[in-house]
Amino acid sequence: MRFPHVVVATVFAAFSLVSLALPSSAMASTLAAGAQEFIQSIADETVGVLQDDALQIEDRTQKLGSLFNRHFAVEDIARFVLGRHWRSASEAERSNYVDLFRDFIVFGYAQRFGDFAGEQLRVRGASPVDESTAIVNSEIVRSRQQGNIRVDWRVVETNGTFQIHDVVVEGVSMAQTQRSDFAATIRQRGSVAGLNQALQQKVNQLREQLGIRS
Repeated sequence: MRFPHVVVATVFAAFSLVSLALPSSAMASTLAAGAQEFIQSIADETVGVLQDDALQIEDRTQKLGSLFNRHFAVEDIARFVLGRHWRSASEAERSNYVDLFRDFIVFGYAQRFGDFAGEQLRVRGASPVDESTAIVNSEIVRSRQQGNIRVDWRVVETNGTFQIHDVVVEGVSMAQTQRSDFAATIRQRGSVAGLNQALQQKVNQLREQLGIRS
C-alpha cells in the first residue's frame, strides 16, 4: 500500500460542485480575507507547537492532532477519500475507518513536520471560488537551493466557521491522491475492512517511528 508523504500544515479536496456564479465583490472580499486570516492563524499556531522545545513528542502530536480536528473537515475528507466504497461499508467499518484516517493523517503530520520546523509558511493571498469557498495561496519558504513549495488551501465557510477541505501541494491534491491510493488498496485487499487493516498497520508503524506508545 502506497501512502503519499504528508506535507506541512495536510492533508486534505473539492467536495462540492463549484458554482459558476461568483459572489458579489463585497462578499468575495470578505470571504477571501477571512479565509486568508484563518490559514495564517493555523500557520502561526503550528509554528508555536513546533518551536516549543518543552513539548515531548506525545504532547506535540496531541496538540497537532487537536489542531487538525478543529480546523480540517475530517469526516468530509475521509468520506471523499473513500469514494463510492463509503456506501458499501458497514457502520462499524465506517467508524473504524474515520478513526484510523484521523490517526494516519495526524501521525503523518507529526513525522513530517520535523522536516519543516525551521521553515516559514508564507500566506500570499486568497481568491473566492463561490459564496462559501475560497482558495488560499501560500508557500513554504526554503533555502534558495531547495526552492519554495507552493501550497494551496481549499477553505469552506459554514455559518461563520472556516474549515479546510483540501491541501494542494505543487498542483497535486492530497485528498485526490489519497483517494486513488485507497481505491488501489481496496482493489488489492478486496474490501474496506482490508483497507482498515492496511491503515492500522501504517498507523502502528508511524507510532513506532515517532516513539509513541499505543
